[in-house]
Amino acid sequence: MPKVLLIENYLPDQQLSMLRYGDVLKKELEKIGYNFVSLRPTSLFGRLPSPQKLKKWLRYIDKYILFPIRLKFTSHSFDLVHILDHSNGVYVNSFRKNKVIITCHDLLAIRAALGEIPQQEISKTGKILQKWIRKSLSKIPYVISVSAASQKDLDRICPPMNGYVRKVISTGVLLSDHEPRNLSSDTQPFLLHVGGNQWYKNRSYVVDLFSNLKTTEPFRNHKLFLVGKPPSPSLLQSIDNSDQADAIECLTDVSDEELIRYYRQAEALLFPSLYEGFGLPIIESQSHKTWVITTQKDPMMDIAGEGATLVSPKDSENACSTILEEYSKKDELIKAGTRNLERFSMPLMIKNITKFYEEVASI
Repeated sequence: MPKVLLIENYLPDQQLSMLRYGDVLKKELEKIGYNFVSLRPTSLFGRLPSPQKLKKWLRYIDKYILFPIRLKFTSHSFDLVHILDHSNGVYVNSFRKNKVIITCHDLLAIRAALGEIPQQEISKTGKILQKWIRKSLSKIPYVISVSAASQKDLDRICPPMNGYVRKVISTGVLLSDHEPRNLSSDTQPFLLHVGGNQWYKNRSYVVDLFSNLKTTEPFRNHKLFLVGKPPSPSLLQSIDNSDQADAIECLTDVSDEELIRYYRQAEALLFPSLYEGFGLPIIESQSHKTWVITTQKDPMMDIAGEGATLVSPKDSENACSTILEEYSKKDELIKAGTRNLERFSMPLMIKNITKFYEEVASI
């Protein structure tokens, strides 16, 4: 069994999905008695009282000056280093003798910096950072991609060299609760969206789609719960412009336990993203036997398998029609979603990751 050093994300950045990925991986490795240690940048300069513009640069000192120095002095006793987020690929230069593995979640920021995504503006310093990340990724021979779509982007942007090994290992179900749904008879039915304010989460479109659905018989009494970050000004404007504004609620600071309850009680998850590295809410919803409505595009289609209604992410009237057509099939889709979970079990994820560790260690 190789001794592994896990590199986690800097806490003040509050990259919640990345933090959760690290927490779950550590918990599951501990369960099987795997030999690992985890490290992350310590918040020293980043916690000093300072204006917001200066705070970013103080955090850069923690992440890109102090932490690499620490890694050079602590990494020599490990067989492998696993960087859990590709945006931390810049740490590869701290490891001279270790074999390095990195997990690639999505390359959206890199693609935006290359001008491929005009909807996402990148500052001059942001472009410099993304170029640094891209060059660092090209140096790392062993990569875990969380989806085939992410690996396709990686191979295109950072073509693999001879000897490079890249594997798709899907994220396991993090909220693994398979008990029957517990709907209270006095609970008003609702539709659910889980996600932040990034443009590709398509939250304003979710509001538009819900507003169309709300005028139809199956959804006339429903509410819409938007779980995630506080709404952006553009999202608030979309809600204000909706005829169904009174039926829409934005829920922030939702705990994992509360999220489980929302998943279990929702009639459906509305997840018409324009882009994802993986699309975790899809399988989280399937794990709680909730009907999934998502985008007719990969990786969402691939992750959902046959257990979802697939809709347009841009034409809400067309999407509304598709949902109504498949409303009578929702129980069948929920069952198909439960079967789909076999591809995303946590034991399977850990088995594949540890197998990859051993393969790389033996090279």
